[in-house]
Parts: sequence; structure tokens; C-alpha cells
Amino acid sequence: MFIRFADMLLRHARAFLLIVACLTAVVVAGLHATKSQESALEALRATVLRRPASGQTVLVEMDAKSINYFKSWPWPRGIHGRVVDILHAAGARRIAFDVDFTSAAADARQDQLFARALARAQHSVILPGSLELVSAGSTEMLSSLPGARLAEGSKLANIFVQFNDGIVRQSNYGKMIEGRYAPSLAAYLADSAPLPRSGDFTIDWSIDPGTVPSVSYADVFAGRIDPTFFRNRNVVIGATASTMGDRFAVPIYKNIPGVYIHLIASETLRRGIPRPVGQLPMLGLALAIVAGACLSRRGIFRMAMFAAGGVAVLAIPLLLRWFTPIIIESTAALATVFAAMLAQCWLWTTGAVVRRITLASGSHLPNLLAMTIQPQPRGLSVAVRLRNHIETTALLGHAAQAELLRRVHERLQLATEGAFVYQIDERSFAWRTAADIERTADVIEGLYAVFAAGIPIGQGRKQTIDTTISVGLCDDESIDLEESVANAMLAADQAAEQGVRWARYVSREEEDDWRLTLLGEVDRAIENQHLWVAYQPKIDLRTGRITGAEALVRWTHPERGFIAPDRFIPIVEENGRIDRLTFYVLEQSVRDFAGLGDLKIAVNLSMRLLGRTPLVAPIKEILDRYGMKPHRLTLEITESAAVTGADGLAELEALRALGIAISIDDYGTGQSTLSYLQKLPATELKIDRSFVQLILASRSDWTVVDSTIKLAHALGLSVVAEGVESQEIMDALRSMECDEQQGYFTGRPVPIAKFLKRIATDDTGTTVERAA
Repeated sequence: MFIRFADMLLRHARAFLLIVACLTAVVVAGLHATKSQESALEALRATVLRRPASGQTVLVEMDAKSINYFKSWPWPRGIHGRVVDILHAAGARRIAFDVDFTSAAADARQDQLFARALARAQHSVILPGSLELVSAGSTEMLSSLPGARLAEGSKLANIFVQFNDGIVRQSNYGKMIEGRYAPSLAAYLADSAPLPRSGDFTIDWSIDPGTVPSVSYADVFAGRIDPTFFRNRNVVIGATASTMGDRFAVPIYKNIPGVYIHLIASETLRRGIPRPVGQLPMLGLALAIVAGACLSRRGIFRMAMFAAGGVAVLAIPLLLRWFTPIIIESTAALATVFAAMLAQCWLWTTGAVVRRITLASGSHLPNLLAMTIQPQPRGLSVAVRLRNHIETTALLGHAAQAELLRRVHERLQLATEGAFVYQIDERSFAWRTAADIERTADVIEGLYAVFAAGIPIGQGRKQTIDTTISVGLCDDESIDLEESVANAMLAADQAAEQGVRWARYVSREEEDDWRLTLLGEVDRAIENQHLWVAYQPKIDLRTGRITGAEALVRWTHPERGFIAPDRFIPIVEENGRIDRLTFYVLEQSVRDFAGLGDLKIAVNLSMRLLGRTPLVAPIKEILDRYGMKPHRLTLEITESAAVTGADGLAELEALRALGIAISIDDYGTGQSTLSYLQKLPATELKIDRSFVQLILASRSDWTVVDSTIKLAHALGLSVVAEGVESQEIMDALRSMECDEQQGYFTGRPVPIAKFLKRIATDDTGTTVERAA
């Protein structure tokens, strides 16, 4: 189950990657599960983009030196008044205190001194108002303002510090304190265009607090600072001494004095109002990158695109943060790209596992498991068995045997008309085809031609291995694929035992029933015309015109469908009933061709009839009945029929004397010698397809065919080449001066109606080059 699922994902790898990326995007973005990760990325960006403060704001530190200078705390407010006078006189633009003045001084005179200094500063001093949460997790705020006397000569700012998971990441533009709007201290110090009145913004912690210009409060008070240092600058006065306890956790810098939070927040606003755009832009980019990568079928290219996309997802927010105030979230996008990368790695790993268990050892060809997990067409299972496997393995060894299996697979793949071939075991191959048995039988005939010349293996000095095969079919669609293939392999073994090229699988019970009823079924098939004759055109290689046809018996059973001749003719012959079938085909052929001018018809003559059954008189009677000249009939006999004895030879002589042509069929596959050719009354020689189909690939086959044509012509015989499958082969035969040819390239066996349409076209004078 896992292998099927994994294979399905591998076959739809690009869709799988897109689904993983989309699901990750939806889950991560939709569940808002990225806050902590986004904070970590923001901290990383801040670390990489570390930059100095603008220098437009100066910090006056209430540091340890100052505490030691004044000896006590809180300092008298008159001291703050004097510092305000010093700073105002030095030309400071604004003077902001990050010091609590919400309660009155114990000595009222000190408040008076401070208030007078604030008045002299002409409202350039900013005092803080405080806001605090009632308790952790509460939204209720406690607020307080500076005393009324101090508030008259100053501006109010809020110094509220906002925590996110215990860390200060944001500040605000302004807050309402006791019904009065108070901009944040950062907003006052930013010197920016009009800012929003409310809302929060993310502090840019890439600005280094350590780069803010600072001096000691004690040095300012004592006049030890050059007054020009403060000219046209904002000044913030705040505590930095660790003993004063005003410290907060922030990204990167851990715990820092609270005054730096306001300073860095103001520096953030100086660069522009932060504009968060959320996660959708980067998420869209990430999905576009994944989709673009999935256009490629190559996993390594997709992975490279994912890696480049990951870099882009990290770099773009970084660049935007450096050059603009735009804040863009990228955690969901990064998770999306990373998920696609993990999915691609999973595909690679799973693919390696699937390949390992779906490839045959040694040859590394797809095996039966691979066949079962791949979609297969409905129809026939075809199995090919190597009959001399044991001998070749013993001769070659396992390494060379693996190469041989690969070469066999290559030839099978070429001959199966697009079906994919699988190696079932160390000597068997199989595939599925939607073609019917008749069409598959034609393919099998071509297979034998492909293997006839042997298979060369090895590097350099190649060794040609003679490989014999047997083929089995199983057309039972009610069983599963594995059982169907197993049955086809059994049928291939049966074909080898019976000495036929292929066999259809039948169960033992079905076989017994078939043999018991076959002869009667053949008789009924003849009577009901379920047995019919197909005609394959024979083409004159000089003119390209149709000269006649070969008659081939076909059986379309009302229940079993197409039944190949090899399936029933041997049984009919064994039971001595071939005479009726032969004369049925002969009469049908003569009747169909009698009125077709000079077109000739060739009919196969079983060797079992020669010398045993009267032939001359019945054949003459058929010719006379339909008025066909004897010279238009050709009787084809195999080479083995040529050795049937004196009676058979005499009968052939009598047929020839009648004017009937005699053809030696499948020449080259039997045991005939020159002496047989000399004594047979033959008029024609048919060269077997196993030689013809390999004349372009095999020099020896070219030589055999060429010399056979020359020999036949020297003996006064015409030559017909069987199995012509291409224009190149036909051209080669023409160059050898072969007389005629037949094959699928120029015409398949067809019923008489289709044959008549074909010759009607041919009669127009059109040269035949390809089958219609």
C-alpha cells in the first residue's frame, strides 16, 4: 500500500510539492503560529543590519558617577532646574526627562526652583506622564501626571513601555492619560512629519544604543561639557545606573536602561513611519517561487529554485528594512519554501527506495512490483519467456546475462508499439496491451523476426547470442494483474511445449473442453461463416502496384472472440480434419478473386494433405466452378512440406501441370538444400520475415537475402519478401531486384470488402508506397 501511495506521489511530484507548500502556507499563516519565529527573524535582521544612531538626540546619563557626585537620591529638583538652564542656554532644541515627577517634592521650594527653570526654557522641556498596567494580563491602566506647577511650564509625554512575551519590541505614537492626549516621548524626539495620534510601531533594534551620544549628568551640572555639544540637539535625561533599577529586556541587547527604549524608538521614527505590510506579500512570493520551480521536471533544478527562494525570502525583508521603513513578515513564507525543500528531499529518498525495490537485481529493469503499481491498460497480459536461459547463463555468467536481459528488453520495447515492458524474473518479461489478440498476434510475429538474428553483447569484440523465445497471452480481465501475468507465463511455457510461437492461457478444464469441442466448433464456424478469410496485398517492387494477395484464415468466435490460427490449426491437423478447412479457405479465396482481373491469390497448403488427400481434381473443380484461370492461383507450401516423399512430389507436379503456381513459404527457416529447390516444381520463393526485417541492421542477413534472390532468379523462380515494415527495407529489397513484397508497411490482412476498396484506389494508377 505504501509503495503504491509513494509511487503515486512520485508520478505527481510537482502537484505534491504545490500541495505541501499551500498547506504549509495556510496552516502557518492561518493559525498565526509565527509570532515568536517572526520575532526571532526580526532580531536576526537587526543583528545583521547593525547601524549607528543619527546623533540628533543626546543622552544625559544619570549614571553611577552622578550618583556618587550628588551623594543622595532623589536629587533636589533645583538641581534639575539648573541643568535645564544650562541645556537651554547651550541651545538644546528639546529637553526631555525620563524621570518621575508625578509626586510633589518633600521641599516645596525645590518644586518652585524647578518650575521657574521650566518657565525660562519656554516650553521646550518635556516631562513624562506614567501609565502602568494594574496587573499582569490586565488591560486596566493606572495613570499619573506631573504636578500642576511643573506641568504649566512643560509639555506632557507618555513613557509607557509595552511588553511582548516579556520583551520590549514596540513603542506607541501616543496615549490618553487622565483624559489628556500625551504623545510618546519617542514621538516628541523624532522631529518627524506629523505622526499618527495612536497605535503602536515596531522599534528598529538594528540601531545600536551604544552609538547614541551621551554625557554624564554630573559633568553637565559641573559645566565640564562644551556647550556647543547640545546646540540644535534634543536632549534626554534618564537613569542608566544599574542601582536605579530602571532596566528592561529588549531584543539583541538583553537588559538595557529604559531611557534607551525611548531613544531607539525615536531613531526608528526618524527613518520614517514604520509600515508593516504583514505576511501576504512574501507568502505570495514564496508560493510563486514554488510554483515556478515545479514547472521543471528535474528535482535538482527544483531544489536549486527552492534554495534561491529561501535566500530571497530572507534577503528581501532585510533589504527593505535597510532602505525603507517597510516591515514585512517572512516566517510563513520561509516555512512554505522550507516545507517544499523537505518535500523534495522526501521525494528523492522515497524515489530511491521505490527504485530499489521495483528494479530487478542485475539488469536493473522495472520488475513485477513496478508493473503492479503503475496504471496498466485493460486488455491482454503478454509474457515472453527466454527458452535457453539456463544455457546462456552458464555460458555467459551473471554480469553478461544482465546485459543480455537489457538488450532483450530494448528489443521488446521497440516491438510492443508503445507498451512498457517489465522484467518478471530472470528469464521472463511481460506487458499489458489494449490491442486485441489478432493485433497482438501480429506483434508477436514481429518479435520472432527481431530475435532471429541473435543479440550482440559485450564491448569492442561483441558476442552474438542466439535467443529463443516463447510467448503467452492471458485475456481474462476478471483476475488481477499478477495472476494474469502468471497465467500468461504459463501460456508461454505451453507454447514452448507445443512448438508454436505463442499460446493463449486456458485453464486445464477449459483446455480439455476446448479440445473435445474444437472440431465440432470448427465445423460450425465454417457453416456460420465465423471462419473468414483475410487478404494481405502483395506488391510489385518495380511498379509499386498490387499484384495479388495471400489468403489467411481468421476465426472470430461468438464467445471467445478472435482465435489465432496457431491456436486451432495444429489441433485440426492432428485430428486429420485439415482438408475441410483448407478447401473452405481455397474456395472462399477463389470465389472472392475470380472476378478480379489478373490479380493472383495465394493459399497455404498443409503438408498433411500432400500425398494423402486427392488435391488435383477438387482444386480444378473449384477453379472451374468460379471460372478462374489456374495460373492465378498459388499454393504455398513450407520447406518441411517439400520432404513429404515421392507421392507428395508427384501431386505437386500434377498441380503445376494444371497451371497452378507453387510457392515455397518461409524459406530459410527449414532444412532445405539446393537439391530440394532443383527437384521441386516451384515457381516462387518466399523469404521469411526473420531475415527481411533485419537486413538493415545485420550484414549477414543482407547477404542471405541478396544471395537467395540471386539464386532463385538463376533457378527461374520469382521472389517474394515477407514482413516488410519500412520504406527503407522496401528500398533495399528493390535494390536487390526482389520481385514482390508483403508486410504491414504496405498492407495488413483485411476482409475482402476492404481489399476491394484498396485495389480500387490502386487501379487509378496511384503507386502504392504505404498501406491506406
